[in-house]
Amino acid sequence: TTVAKILYNALSGHRIFFNIANDRQIYGLSDVTVSTPKDLFIAIDNGLHRINYLPPNDPIPRTNHMYALYELLLEMGNQVAKLPQFYNNPLPFWSTLFVDEAHLVAQKHSNTDGLSLLTTRGAGLGVRAISITQRPALISSTVLSQSPYYFIFQINNV
Repeated sequence: TTVAKILYNALSGHRIFFNIANDRQIYGLSDVTVSTPKDLFIAIDNGLHRINYLPPNDPIPRTNHMYALYELLLEMGNQVAKLPQFYNNPLPFWSTLFVDEAHLVAQKHSNTDGLSLLTTRGAGLGVRAISITQRPALISSTVLSQSPYYFIFQINNV
């Protein structure tokens, strides 16, 4: 998570830290912590740029929260793309979603989860994802193939 903290501080635009394990967040670096897509929309609409998204402990599977974030960010990206200054111009990255424990939301044999869809469709709408995991072998091949960079630290195959 140290690399995530560095990137979280260095990047511009909206930065959303999503941790499905619900066991940590980027303390002291965020403007607000939210737990629903509606609250995330309100935070972005209010101009907040550093947001923790911690899904509640409820019966809704946390992977559904990732899919809801995908839908929300792409809809917002569509709205940004319609602004006059972006007609016929590439859309800059306006939002970065940091996904900690990414192997829990983008499992190896899935290509229809929210993170896989976001990595394939998000860049064109100004949304990028940074997947963080200690278990890259368990991540969807779609997410891995759409990742331009890898930060690899000690990985022991036992």
